[in-house]
Amino acid sequence: MGDSTNKRLCAGLTVAGVAACSLLLVNKDVRTKVFQGTKQAAKSVNDASVYLRDHREEVITQLRDTSEQVSSLLKSANQDVQYILQRASHLKEATSELADTTKEAAQELKEIKEEAAAETEDEAHHEEVQAPAENR
Repeated sequence: MGDSTNKRLCAGLTVAGVAACSLLLVNKDVRTKVFQGTKQAAKSVNDASVYLRDHREEVITQLRDTSEQVSSLLKSANQDVQYILQRASHLKEATSELADTTKEAAQELKEIKEEAAAETEDEAHHEEVQAPAENR
């Protein structure tokens, strides 16, 4: 950005900030709501810090237990994933073996069919040769 663009941006933000502050100072309802909201937020933070101070050991124990449970769940999930990966690997191997066996069986059937066709042709040729000899 150029230097003049930065100056314009800063001037715009300054004017907007002044307008917002003046709105807060002029409008009593807005000022009251902001004050009450800030007061409530401060009270909530204070209450939380008092609770943590009074129940420190309990909170630490609960955090530790929760952490251990999460760790246990992650270990279990990791074991499940490893098991699934092993099964998928076995399935892949079995599928590959099945495909190879199917190809071999198809090749053997093709060879048997070709042998059968060759035998049929030989028998037909043999019959043709015998038929003219019988007619003599």
